[in-house]
Amino acid sequence: MHLIPKSMMKIGNIPGEFDLPVEVVRNEENTVVQATDGHMSITVTFPRIDPQEYPSIKDKDQEYCDGCEPVKVPGKVWVEGLKSVKKSRLPILENAVVSSEGIFSTDLYTTSERQIPSQDEQKDFPAEALNQLLETAKKGDKFSIVVSPLILTKLFETILPLLDKKSPQVRITFPLNEGSHPRLLLSAKGEKGEEIEVLIATCKVLEEGYLHSNIRFFTKPKKS
Repeated sequence: MHLIPKSMMKIGNIPGEFDLPVEVVRNEENTVVQATDGHMSITVTFPRIDPQEYPSIKDKDQEYCDGCEPVKVPGKVWVEGLKSVKKSRLPILENAVVSSEGIFSTDLYTTSERQIPSQDEQKDFPAEALNQLLETAKKGDKFSIVVSPLILTKLFETILPLLDKKSPQVRITFPLNEGSHPRLLLSAKGEKGEEIEVLIATCKVLEEGYLHSNIRFFTKPKKS
């Protein structure tokens, strides 16, 4: 069994029509949640929480076990199960218990349950191949930038209606002009031929790691 925070609910949206399950696995110190749609993947690693700290749920075995088998959960069930977790003054209750039997949560008054298909009935999750790709991506020369996800959300909500509905695509470029801060440049062609260019101020790049800076191209005009 695993305790999963409600904040991870939308991970279940990643597989989409690819129809692969979300996988939860435990290693010596952490719980790892992974999902993929074949084009992108997400891996979230966080300190494991002992399910025995969670209030007992009738007829459910909440034994904590090291080396438990990975648990596969269909994306839709993952979203529904974590969505049912209610806000609470007790932090432990803002988690769901995830096991091969299903997803369970309680607010001490009522209990929510979402059953899942047996593990054998679900598709295999390509964990080994995915982890190899992830490790390879971390190696070699690279540089990092920092940009607020709120900016990216605002950006994509703005331009998505302009893009080709069947195959929306954007090109991402990192201009590195000597003497200037790195920028994030996105370009795309709209469904009706529009030329879309977005320039985002990002951060200062250091020799080791990166440093976030609140760069703006322009300041607000002073009131006259």
